[in-house]
Amino acid sequence: MDFLLSSLPFSDYPLITKSLLELIIRFGIDFVLIYFIVMVIYRPSKGADVAYQFTFFTLNILIFFICYFMASTELELGMAFGLFALFSIFRYRTGSLAIKEMTYLFAVVCIGVINALSKMSLVEWLFADVMLLVTIFALERYFFRNMDYLDLQNSKLIYDRLDLVAPEKREELIADIRERTGLDVEKVTVGTIDVRNETVNLQVYYKT
Repeated sequence: MDFLLSSLPFSDYPLITKSLLELIIRFGIDFVLIYFIVMVIYRPSKGADVAYQFTFFTLNILIFFICYFMASTELELGMAFGLFALFSIFRYRTGSLAIKEMTYLFAVVCIGVINALSKMSLVEWLFADVMLLVTIFALERYFFRNMDYLDLQNSKLIYDRLDLVAPEKREELIADIRERTGLDVEKVTVGTIDVRNETVNLQVYYKT
């Protein structure tokens, strides 16, 4: 990065400083990468929700600028871990988030942090970005494209029929939940059983 900046003739333009050029280059690389991930990889994928595209772009850009402008405080590593801790606690309250969307959300946060704080050489930095792009593309298009469970929403449910909890009655259990909730349930996992109150905690996976 320093070699690239030193080769640019910004000294003739007082408003164009070295730090501004570094910001432009970093943001340009970040935006190109996130554009390919969201518009080329995520958007054409099976079960992609167009509404999340705005969230992915905006969150990545916000994280990028927060990290970049706070980097001067020399808290880069601690700040990065702090952001991840924040997102482990904070959840969007507009509804449950599918596993795949949550993964993309985490990816755009990581990419924003990497491109804002990277101290590697330009070659190493670009190699890391390209590897992330290629890996996500390969996983989405070739390895997991037929795995429908990635597109399922999930919710917790307190269920009141213990007689259907047995593994051999799983189809009956799913059919009953479908009838009573109207959800297109695909999978159910059994959690804690409360024998005293005759209820069981279920994790229900369903299509939207």
